[in-house]
Amino acid sequence: MLCTAALLADRRDLCYRDRSQIISSVPPFEIRSTADAVRAVREAFHKSGFNDCENSFLSDRRLSAAAATAEEWFRRGIKVILPANLKSGEATTVDLPAVFFVRGNTSILERPTAAILNSRGKLTLSPDDQWLAATKEAFQYAVAKGLVLVSGYGNIQYSTTCALARRGPMVVVCHELLPFMVPDPAQTELASFSEEFFRSDKILFLSAFPPGPATGPNTRRTERDRLISEIASVLLVGRVRKGGNMGRILRQAEVKGKKTVHFGGQEEGLERSTEKVEHGASESVPGCRASLVQERPLKHAIRQFEGFADGSRFLIHYTRSFPGPWPGQNMLDYCLSLIDGEKDSTHTAFDTLMRIVKERRIRASAKLIRGKYPVVSLTECPPGEVRNLNEWRPGLIRWSFEPYGVALPLRPLFCMGARPVIYAVKEAYEDLSDELRYLFQLQSAYGRGWSLEKEWRIRGDLEITESLQREMVIIVKTIEEAVAVWETCRIPTALAGA
Repeated sequence: MLCTAALLADRRDLCYRDRSQIISSVPPFEIRSTADAVRAVREAFHKSGFNDCENSFLSDRRLSAAAATAEEWFRRGIKVILPANLKSGEATTVDLPAVFFVRGNTSILERPTAAILNSRGKLTLSPDDQWLAATKEAFQYAVAKGLVLVSGYGNIQYSTTCALARRGPMVVVCHELLPFMVPDPAQTELASFSEEFFRSDKILFLSAFPPGPATGPNTRRTERDRLISEIASVLLVGRVRKGGNMGRILRQAEVKGKKTVHFGGQEEGLERSTEKVEHGASESVPGCRASLVQERPLKHAIRQFEGFADGSRFLIHYTRSFPGPWPGQNMLDYCLSLIDGEKDSTHTAFDTLMRIVKERRIRASAKLIRGKYPVVSLTECPPGEVRNLNEWRPGLIRWSFEPYGVALPLRPLFCMGARPVIYAVKEAYEDLSDELRYLFQLQSAYGRGWSLEKEWRIRGDLEITESLQREMVIIVKTIEEAVAVWETCRIPTALAGA
C-alpha cells in the first residue's frame, strides 16, 4: 500500500479520496517483479472503478522510485490502516477515507478515547478565557476516566489539548500529509509545535491524506475535525458555537448516539473577533499633554517628545499585540504559558514591549517583506505622526500601529546597518541588487502611499547594547505602564499621548 501511495502521488487528476480508494484496493504483495506490481496496481484501478492507467505510469523507473520511497517511509515507522482499525470510537465507515497513514503505536486505538471540542474564537487570547478553563476541566475529566485524548494541531484550541496531554498516550490527527512522510519532517508545522512533541513515542499520529496534490485548507480542516469526532468514544464539549462547523459535528455525533459531556456552560454564539479596538486613545494626564509626566516618582524617568519631532534623533520600533507564539517561541511553550496563567501570555503590545526590554533584543521578522528577508522595521515618525497614519487593516485583523514602542538613537543604528526603505513601483524590485532588496517597499497600494511611514530596516535581530540602552526611551500608553517599565528596568519612559 505504501508503494502504491508513492506511485499515485504524481496523479494530479485524482483527488485525495480517489487516491485513498485505489490504495485500499491494492492487495498486500511483495514486489518480486515488475509484472507483479503492474498487475496489482491495474487490478486496484479496476476494482475502484477507474479507467486503466497508461503504461508510462507503470514504467520500471516509476515503480523503482515508488518502491524506494515506500522503503524510506517504512523505515520511518509509517503504516497504512483501514477504517475498521478505528475501534476506539466505533467509527462508522460511511463517508470516511478508505485508508489512513499513521506513525506510532496503533494499539492506542483499542483504548477508550475522548476529544475536547471548542470552536475557534477571538484572536487575542487570555489565561482567563472561558474556553481555556473548560478545556482544562475536560482534560482532568479524561485523566480521571482513563481516556486517551484525540486532538489535532493548527489552531490554538487543539494545540492547547496537545499541550495538556503532551506526555501521552494521545492520538494526533493531522490536517495535512503525515509530516513524517515529507523529505524533511523537521521543517513541518508539527515539528514547529515542539521537537519534544514531534519525537514522542507515546503519541499515534494519523492522517487521512495520501501523498499527492494538496487539498484545499478548508476541506482538510473539516476532514480533521470530523475524523477527531469519529475516533473519539466520548466528546468533551467546551465552548462550541451553535452555527459553526464544530456545532454541526457535535449535532451529528449526538444524533448517532455518541456520549457527550459538557463543560464551561452551554453552547453559545461565539464569533471570530474582528472588532476594531481603539488602541490610540490614552488616559488623560493632569497638568500636561502626555509630553512630560510630573507625578513622582517618574518625573526624572519620563522624557518630553521634543526629540522625536523631526526624526533627527531617534528611530522607533513600534510594538503591537501578537496573537500566537512570539518569534522564537514554539507553540507548545505558548500554550503552556496560557495554561499556567503567565501574566504576559496575552501577548498585548505592552507585553511584547516588555519582552524586548527584558531580552534586550528586537527579533527580526520576514512577514510582509518581499523576498522574505528577516528584518527589524523602524520609523522616523514620532507618536504624533503615527496617530495620523493609524488605520484598521481588516486583512490582518489589527491596527497598523499601537501606542507602544522602543525609541533608539539614530546614529548608532545607522552604524549597525539601519537604512531607509526604498519606496518604488513593483517593477523596480528586479533592478535592485541582492544587497538592497530587503529595503524594497511599494510606494503605494490600495490607494495609500506607504512612504508616509518613513520606514527604516535593519537585517536580522537587533541586539540592544548597553550604549543603545543608555540613550533608549520606552513609549507606552498609560502612567501605570510607565511605572511598570521604570520599576522593571529603570529606562526613561514617555507617554504616546492622547
